[in-house]
Order: sequence, then C-alpha cells, then structure tokens
Amino acid sequence: MSSPVRVASVQEEYDHVHAALCACGGRLAVRGQRLMADAHPPYELLIATCPGCGAERTFAFDVSALMTARTKPPADRGPVTGVVKTLLYVVAFAAGLLVVLFVAGPPMQDAGPGEKLALGALGGVCAGVCAALWVVLRRKVRQLRRD
Repeated sequence: MSSPVRVASVQEEYDHVHAALCACGGRLAVRGQRLMADAHPPYELLIATCPGCGAERTFAFDVSALMTARTKPPADRGPVTGVVKTLLYVVAFAAGLLVVLFVAGPPMQDAGPGEKLALGALGGVCAGVCAALWVVLRRKVRQLRRD
C-alpha cells in the first residue's frame, strides 16, 4: 500500500482505481472498501482485484476533505438525551406490560380458543408497535447526538 492519495470526492477514488492497471495488463475492479475515520488524517482503503489473474491491490485515499461534522464524535447533549433515553425505557416497559396483560392476564381465563388467539395476536401487535416506537425514538436520539 502506498501513501494516501488526497481526493475531493468518492468518484475520484474510483476513477483512480479504474485508471490503474494490473501487472498482467488487466483493469482492476473494486471489491471492498474500509473507512479509517479515527486515523489522522482519516483515510479510506479500496481493495481491488484483477478479474484476469486474481491479483489484489490496496489503494489508500486521504479523505479529510470529505469528512463532515457527522463523522466527528457526538457532542454531549446533556439532559435532552437523558429525557429521551428515559422515554425509551418507559416504552419498552409498557410493551412488556401490554404483552403480559394481553397474553397471560385475566381476559385469558374466561376466553375461548379463538379469543385467546385474537388476544395473543393483539398482544403481538402491541409489542410490534412498541418496538417500532423504540426504533423511531432511538433514531431521534442518534439525530440529536449528530446535530
């Protein structure tokens, strides 16, 4: 691997690899990439192989010009993050409670087989809705941390 080539776009990286030739004269094809965001300067590795002979070559690109505020570590959001995190735990607890109430609660004792199936399905739907809310709230937490 040579020293990183400074690039201003991802397209530049691929253009550089596609312009390079293998020792056998074949064109290289990118088969993988890895971002080393914690390195200084940050760089990206593109791993290319020759379809003709199977030779592998690794290219390093200095991507510091491409890095944005989103790749920096998130700033501490203080109590806002704590409130949202608490809401996440409340939602998860409520989901578990609803499932227990619908699946094993008193309505199940007097219910027939069809009603038990319907109540079980309703409990599953409630758990699914709560899980979806969990995902939405987690995304909100991540968005708050990025901003």
